[in-house]
Amino acid sequence: MTETASTVEFIQFHQPPLDSGVYEITIEQEVDTGEGAETFSQQLKFAVAGHRYTPLANSDLYILFPPPGSLGDQSNVLPHVTFNRSTLPWERSVADDDLDLPWVALLVFRESEVPTPQPLTLETLKNTGGYSAKFPAWSEEPGEQALDELSVIDIPKSLLEQILPLRAELPYLGHVRQPKDKDGNPIDRELATFIANRLPKPGETTTVHLVSLENRYSPGGEFDYQGATGDDLIRLISLKSWSFACTAPDKTFTETLLHLNCTPNSLRLPALEPANAAAEEYLSMGYVPLNHGLRQGEKTVSWYHGPLSPGQNPGQLDHSVEAADALVRYDSRNGLFDSSYAAAWQLGRLLTLKNQNIAVQLYNWKRANSHALKELQNKVLHLPLENPFAQSSSSIPDAIADWFQDLELLKGIPFNYLVPDERLLPLESIRFFWVDSYWVDCLQDGAFSIGRVIKTDTATDTRMRRASRRRLRGNADEMMTGILLRSEVISGWPGLLVDGYGTNIGRTRSSRSFVPEDNPLPLLRMEKLSENVLICLFAGEAKTVDIHLKPETMQFGVDPYTIDDTKFTKGLRDPMGNETKIVIDVPCRNFEQGIIDIAQFTTEIKGALSTRSAASEFTSAQFGLEMIEGVQKVRFNQE
Repeated sequence: MTETASTVEFIQFHQPPLDSGVYEITIEQEVDTGEGAETFSQQLKFAVAGHRYTPLANSDLYILFPPPGSLGDQSNVLPHVTFNRSTLPWERSVADDDLDLPWVALLVFRESEVPTPQPLTLETLKNTGGYSAKFPAWSEEPGEQALDELSVIDIPKSLLEQILPLRAELPYLGHVRQPKDKDGNPIDRELATFIANRLPKPGETTTVHLVSLENRYSPGGEFDYQGATGDDLIRLISLKSWSFACTAPDKTFTETLLHLNCTPNSLRLPALEPANAAAEEYLSMGYVPLNHGLRQGEKTVSWYHGPLSPGQNPGQLDHSVEAADALVRYDSRNGLFDSSYAAAWQLGRLLTLKNQNIAVQLYNWKRANSHALKELQNKVLHLPLENPFAQSSSSIPDAIADWFQDLELLKGIPFNYLVPDERLLPLESIRFFWVDSYWVDCLQDGAFSIGRVIKTDTATDTRMRRASRRRLRGNADEMMTGILLRSEVISGWPGLLVDGYGTNIGRTRSSRSFVPEDNPLPLLRMEKLSENVLICLFAGEAKTVDIHLKPETMQFGVDPYTIDDTKFTKGLRDPMGNETKIVIDVPCRNFEQGIIDIAQFTTEIKGALSTRSAASEFTSAQFGLEMIEGVQKVRFNQE
């Protein structure tokens, strides 16, 4: 599991070791045989191919923000993209006279401005000169094919010159972030981020295009419009596009979490009305009534609960059973069966049988150990039955141990076994739970039952499971708890982090700077079960859970709107990233259009902070640090 970053270093840029292009290496060797020196040489050519025209793959992108298709109050957020490859924005350049300039830009379009993407091939792009849209001549590079597919957008010059970053603004829009641990050592990879220069319009859908500007700026000058005037069309390569809506102020990351359904706090159905004491006894323990088909064909209704319990359920299955029916319980008070543990046993058996590789390995290992046990018993009949097996059994294969440990962490368990009724986990809700250790034991005994046919097999399996318990149940002696989260924040914010603590720290609330506890609980598993469902398992009792984003995925923007907004403002940070009391107005090229004057903005930020820093240079790293909007943590407590 990747260590959580304590700090994030902002870096101006990350230039690739070699720029894109064709290179030639000449190798010379001089040989002196005593009769005069002779020189031998060899020329080799190779190409460095940075990304150019084709759309970016999902593997190239770490995050798009605001999230594609999201609905939220993003009116003060500058859209941005974070790349998995930290050199990508600088692998080419907008002009040969300044290779430090990035070659991409984010163009933000409002509803009435959105251009229509057009699929083209490289061959068609070459003939753009025959169309009304302006696109400069270019030459193919090694590896490019005439039928390579790409996407272009045609934009009127009158619109493009309003929203396109100026040459002086480009250096400030891209930066690199390096997560570091508490000792200042780099962890994880560097991520490159590129920011837009325009704010979304409240109440509208916004579309963002990441476009290529390679060689589109004249030497020492601005974007080359190739003589276009008025509404003449300018063709740009679109490398990625996405849309989001800016309409609901309660749909930010923090507000979405603060409005989660937290009642009840655990996985249980609501109490019945009118009250029913007998049913409430089961409901309070997380049971749900389900249709149950009996072995002889009869149909009834039985109680069932999954491994995620509202309360602690310690204990273990001491003896293996021959079949799932041995674990069916009957309550004579109400005439209903409890099929929970029988279902867990049968599920474990079916999952293992489905995994043929594991089933065969388990059967062969059990058979080999069973034969060894019988031989030892024949030689040493007076020894206790438990001891010779423990001394003679071979180590359980890693693949089998890993399979059982995955079962212990409930990996691969169908969701309807975990949450048998949708009402246990409604839309936009969070629930705490304990892992029922006995349920997990039944699950594992069912998985271990492969090859179990007669009663002596059952007794042998009991002894084998006991001898190997530490390998099969790595957390058997520890309680496991966790949370289930069902919310659109899971799909909308992929950089989600969850911290669990063993103490109850205050009430549910939000903050920009919760101080974490010294000893967070070990996180055993954190996994998306679907696009909007997340499970987290902790070693120990999680009484407090903090949900937040990775520091390197923070959003960028200006201060939120107020009712009588006639300007944008921005609260500044000191060079260490701490918030100050300095607030400045944000200069705009066009306030109504939300287009920020980045060049003037950086000058005013530098001037406002001049008394706090002796640094004379103001780079994209400092600008990125100033533009981050701290993502709040939201805290939940188990009641």
